[in-house]
Amino acid sequence: MSDNPLENLNLTNNFMFVKTFSQADIFEQTTTLLLGEKVTVPDKNLVEYEKISEIKYTKKGVRYDVKLGNSDKLVDMEMERILRTDDPLDKRASLYSAHMIVNSLEKGQHYKDKKDTHTIFMCDFKPFEVDSYKYDAKYVCKTSDKGIYVPYDTGDHHYFFNMTYDKDDIPKELKELFVYIKDTQERNVPENSALINKISERVKFIRNSESIKEEYNMLNLYENEIYADALSKGEQLGEAKGILLGEAKGKLEGKLFTLISLVRDGIIESSVAAKRLNISEENFLSKMKEAETTIQS
Repeated sequence: MSDNPLENLNLTNNFMFVKTFSQADIFEQTTTLLLGEKVTVPDKNLVEYEKISEIKYTKKGVRYDVKLGNSDKLVDMEMERILRTDDPLDKRASLYSAHMIVNSLEKGQHYKDKKDTHTIFMCDFKPFEVDSYKYDAKYVCKTSDKGIYVPYDTGDHHYFFNMTYDKDDIPKELKELFVYIKDTQERNVPENSALINKISERVKFIRNSESIKEEYNMLNLYENEIYADALSKGEQLGEAKGILLGEAKGKLEGKLFTLISLVRDGIIESSVAAKRLNISEENFLSKMKEAETTIQS
């Protein structure tokens, strides 16, 4: 078994995702493929990752995975591993888009200077009830009397990609990209895909970089400290909530509740939580989904 902590991480992992897709050329080519229109990165420094946007410290902020700012269009790319019922993707996409708009306009600029926004969610699940590999949402305007649609273009687009889609109508290059993102191994690199080969080379660099390994280990150490602190300070509360939920459904216990809370808050990865419980990540995600259902009921 490899002692390289990055060896078996897929691109659905947040650390691997931002380290890979924040490369300007990879971001440019990937988003161009996803959007079906040209995305240009005029300066590599315009691609930012894990960027926090806060309008006011008392108001709800957002943290972008990978974002292109101050170009001809504003583009944000997010990786989503879990369908969270408490965090609807459509409403979240709207807030991400709003933050991009506000942060791109300077005082005194005209409304006509507003740039188009493209918010992309890469989902390792089917995000909506209707099955598709791509969902393209934008604002529309319909008259009240005859139901006629009239021109109305805010320039704001939300895209959701279902990486679990397996029907034959998905474009070949998209399907290959989804497969590689979900299972980031050399066997899934097509010879004739320049983009995926470029992504693969970046992944190899990340996995072999001593400084990046050290960064990842430090991040894990930080997560371990947060986890230990959460248990020492909040385990009693977690156990109490676990007992209450257990009375309702007989499913949760304090430690599981604490870990679910940390994952939901984005503090630790679901893979880390699963390791803490000595169960598979799939099993943990199932328990997390079950817990959210219990809480809502």
